[in-house]
Amino acid sequence: MSNVKSQLNTIKRGWAINIYDGDRRLLCSLDPSHGWAFATGIVLGGLLVLGWTVSDRPPSTPGSFAAPQTAPLSVD
Repeated sequence: MSNVKSQLNTIKRGWAINIYDGDRRLLCSLDPSHGWAFATGIVLGGLLVLGWTVSDRPPSTPGSFAAPQTAPLSVD
């Protein structure tokens, strides 16, 4: 029975990705929180880009044209 409990405890721990270099030194370790932070950043970045692209569109009114303007520092 204790063997089953120890196996369940190892399952509940989650995951981790360890990255080593050629000399078998640990370079970095990625935990589940890193994955959630990355996913949150992707979603928030996508929402920001979507908001900027929607707000930058000119209003669509058919048949209205802007009057031509002169340059502020025009030289004759």
